[in-house]
Amino acid sequence: MRQCAKVYFQSTGDSEWTDFAIVLITGIITYHVISYRDVEGERELVHLFFSCIALFYGIWVLGRDILGVL
Repeated sequence: MRQCAKVYFQSTGDSEWTDFAIVLITGIITYHVISYRDVEGERELVHLFFSCIALFYGIWVLGRDILGVL
């Protein structure tokens, strides 16, 4: 049988440092956005929403690529 699946990304095994970089960068972004307050001392809802997305993505990369749990 002929396989029709295309390979868009092929890992060479050297991508472990990029996984750590992604987790570190998304962690820094998430911490900054969660701790950010405007002039009035309020947190902005849009910033919190996108920080949740960054946190989820960082945990996903950590669990799937680094720890191999997911």
